[in-house]
Amino acid sequence: MKLAKKVLAALMAIAMIAGLSAMAFAASPTIALVPEVDGTDVYVAVVLKDAIGAKSWDINVTYDASVLAFSYAEDGADVAQVAKTKGNSITTDYNGDTAGLVKTSGYFKTTLTDAATFEADSKKSSDPAKVNAEACEVIVLAFEVKDASATKADFAIEVTAQSGVEFAGQGCTAVLKDEPKPTDPQPTDPKPTDPQPTDPKPTEGGEKTTDTPNPTNKGGNVNTGDNMALAAAAAVVVLAGAAFVISKKRK
Repeated sequence: MKLAKKVLAALMAIAMIAGLSAMAFAASPTIALVPEVDGTDVYVAVVLKDAIGAKSWDINVTYDASVLAFSYAEDGADVAQVAKTKGNSITTDYNGDTAGLVKTSGYFKTTLTDAATFEADSKKSSDPAKVNAEACEVIVLAFEVKDASATKADFAIEVTAQSGVEFAGQGCTAVLKDEPKPTDPQPTDPKPTDPQPTDPKPTEGGEKTTDTPNPTNKGGNVNTGDNMALAAAAAVVVLAGAAFVISKKRK
């Protein structure tokens, strides 16, 4: 009996931990701004994310008026889909008269339900309501780029009122164009070095002298007095040797 109670207590503890973990990781309802850039036009969609049960909302969207100018607003993609149902619809409104600020609001005739409920309530079975209930696009704000040198535009959101669920706001950044790449420094050419003069060959006495070409000696040795004396001595040795050989033969 005691063992069964311990097992039951352990199972209850595991179930409670699993339930708390699921609640901790469950996505919270969010009103998110989603940007899209088309040339000099910027579109910011207001999207209800993970907001099943939402009824109404009021938000302030702020932006840099030196970079952008508000142009107009139009219904989001899911407004027309909700309008295909028998008993539900989305109504939106906006005020973009203040530079740098657009106030917009909206509400469902009933609430934001799941996609299957919307489809089941369709007016025509041949044209069912296909609502993106997890990311419901309710309105799109259009802007024009004023500063052609700007590379990005930041949008912030403030939720001023809501009903049905408690929303968190999520702003965005629209990339208008790529950041300019830094230029690599150009290599500098090394300065040419002046040719170094060659030192003249030193003579035996330690003084330096330069070799001068001999115009009369083209590739041959120069005949000096010392050379002639050496040649004569060599001739005498040769003659002496020859005489010695001859004298030996006569004997």
